[in-house]
Amino acid sequence: MVALAAIALFAQTISISVGGGKKDSVKVAHADSIQVEREMRRDSMRVRRARNDSVNNARRVAKRVPLTPARLATAFRDPGARALLTSARVARLEQDTALRGYDATAYERMSVGMGFKRIGRDRLLMREERAARIVWSKGSPVLVQLLGKRMVMPMLEGAGDSELDAEGVPIPYYPGRESLWVGSGLAKADVSEGEIIHPLANGAEAYYTYATGDSVSFQLPGGKTIQLRELVVRPREPKWNVALGSLWFELGSSRLVRAVFRLAEPMDIWAIADEDSDDPDDKPPKWVKAMISPMTAKVNSVTVEYGLHEGRFWMPRLQGLEGEAQAGFMHVPFKMEQSFKYASVNGSMPAIPQIAAIDTAQDSTSRAFRRARRREACNDKSNSTSRVTNRYESSLSVIVQVPCDSAKLAHSPELPKSIYDDGEEVFGTAQRDALIQEALTLSAQPGFIPQRPVLTYGLGLTRYNRIEGLSTAIAARQSLGGGYTARALARIGVVSSFDCFDSALTNIFKV
Repeated sequence: MVALAAIALFAQTISISVGGGKKDSVKVAHADSIQVEREMRRDSMRVRRARNDSVNNARRVAKRVPLTPARLATAFRDPGARALLTSARVARLEQDTALRGYDATAYERMSVGMGFKRIGRDRLLMREERAARIVWSKGSPVLVQLLGKRMVMPMLEGAGDSELDAEGVPIPYYPGRESLWVGSGLAKADVSEGEIIHPLANGAEAYYTYATGDSVSFQLPGGKTIQLRELVVRPREPKWNVALGSLWFELGSSRLVRAVFRLAEPMDIWAIADEDSDDPDDKPPKWVKAMISPMTAKVNSVTVEYGLHEGRFWMPRLQGLEGEAQAGFMHVPFKMEQSFKYASVNGSMPAIPQIAAIDTAQDSTSRAFRRARRREACNDKSNSTSRVTNRYESSLSVIVQVPCDSAKLAHSPELPKSIYDDGEEVFGTAQRDALIQEALTLSAQPGFIPQRPVLTYGLGLTRYNRIEGLSTAIAARQSLGGGYTARALARIGVVSSFDCFDSALTNIFKV
């Protein structure tokens, strides 16, 4: 209703400025009726989505693997693993009340490639970078100031058109934040079958086994010694929503310091979509599945690193995700990298504007309307525009400030000199690759428990040549666990007599 009132007021203002004629009044009334119908459709969609979410949540709870005494007895390879998991589980949900605020700069880079395996190497399809200043103070909304943003699309030979918005800028810390960078952004106490099964959540012993690994200690300038201990996590079964890797914790506080993991199996997008919905209208059409098949995504590595500030606060420093997707005959590698630098932790914080002083009507309206309001504000010679948004299931209020000068954002000193840089100075890619190779070796595999075979068919397996003619196939893939996968393919082709005659003539002339 706030959005509807804002749009109605905006339309009324336009009507008065034009002159308030009868035609203009009719146009405004027609626009208002269209907006009312649009809001009613949105409300019905929200109700339907909420109903489906409740049904899906009930289904996920029913699918949850029970933590039986037998599974609990085999979850820990050594007594130290049980003690480390128990303390880390408590620390994950605790909030450090001594942390009052921070002033940080966040930099994020997302890269997407495209390639055809039989033709050549993957090429960069799109890359987007953005930098922002993040100010958080206890009891206040988060202030996000966009400092730089740019995007290129080399395969289209030019720079892309990027929306000047900071809504998705990563926030390094807020109360309730998930430290392992999985799920919806908020730490949840219990496991959820609809998301990645968190290895530290309650009931995770039914999905994972744990063992203690290496230990590291180092001394701070003041003489304090920090000790870290590795918790090796292995899934019991090869599934798309379980992870395997290594988690490092500080002994004493049990805070997460470093994490390197990957998902045990690729995600079959069509199978997950069919499994998550009982409503036929919400399932993807069969002809779409046949046209774009297989449709899979694979997360090869996730890295999370924390840095120690003021001798006690572990704050996110680097985060990275790398994977690949398969859409029919197209191979799409993707990578997301984030880094955080802190100007102050628990020091003097800049003043954060009050939400009441900002036009919050923009939060719930369309993107086109926000752009129009932004142009209007910038025409008034403002240096930047501000709006309020809610993130992470409306648990966090964020004030977003975007400069009016888009050219200044593209050439910001907060961004690397070139968007094609490898990112070694910002992300420490060489060190990250070494961590991945050490933690995610070939021996890091889930248990040997064969899963149900998955069938694939459609246009992606259809081809034509002179030997087979027009042929299609049905492929079966079965994950066995332990790093083994079984694959089978049955192909059938139809060759006409003309194709056989043409092939024979070609062979004769070659001789």
